Amino acid sequence: MRRMFYILVLCVLALMGLSCSSNQNVKGSYSMESFTDNPRVFYGATGDPSESDSRSENCERFSSEELGRIQTSISELTQEPIWFVRVPLASSQRHRGQLWVYLVPDIANTRFRSGWAYTIGRLHSSKGPTVSQPWRYVQVSLPDKVFDPNLETPEVHDLPFPYPPRDRINTKNEPDLLSQEDLIRLMDYVRKPEVYLELKDRRTISKENPPAGEARISSRTRKPWREHLAETILSQPVVGVRKNGDEITLTLGFVHNGLFARCYEVKVRVTEQGYQYITFGMFVS
Repeated sequence: MRRMFYILVLCVLALMGLSCSSNQNVKGSYSMESFTDNPRVFYGATGDPSESDSRSENCERFSSEELGRIQTSISELTQEPIWFVRVPLASSQRHRGQLWVYLVPDIANTRFRSGWAYTIGRLHSSKGPTVSQPWRYVQVSLPDKVFDPNLETPEVHDLPFPYPPRDRINTKNEPDLLSQEDLIRLMDYVRKPEVYLELKDRRTISKENPPAGEARISSRTRKPWREHLAETILSQPVVGVRKNGDEITLTLGFVHNGLFARCYEVKVRVTEQGYQYITFGMFVS
């Protein structure tokens, strides 16, 4: 009996160890081919390129010359390989605005990835491209679709976003820094359809008179606004996160050469139990 108990304890400890190791931060150990040999690019709003930029949501595929310019610009700054490049909406070879270049993650576990990125502009300038200072990105997986060691071009809802900025000392209204655990909990809450489908239980509004923002997306669909709101949030990439006091605003949508093109904002409040939905809005620039 004592031996069986001893074996059971060892098994439990082993399982606990595996669980902890799967969630700890690790240095990225990805082996990536050269970006020019195996270009990984996310184009526009869907990830797929188009040979024509006649529609605002289309992008033209990178030429071999453009791929070389991107590779050269980044290799002059770091030896870390490029994971993928994101091309904004309506970007053609005749007019390449800002491009976002993501290096392989240097922090990773099953739910969270983080690494460095650069913004490249003026790709076709005779003086050469402009490259920003490196900035930190984060990526949070869906609860039921955790990350694995294979780095592929992300899907729309999985696109990385800038790490929320840190508080500055003695500066009012500056966004707080959110920890890895905070970001995972926040994204899990915002991505739960129940948050929006159950709004009728927590807000005194009628189906015929939805809140500002929801009404605009409901007018283009026959679905109930709560259902459409949930689908909209789940399908959009994150643009940024900011925190002010106990309120957090999550911006989702797409950008066009540094300008917001079509964005949604979900505002939540931090509570002792986690988060509470406040409001939703939409704006187009």
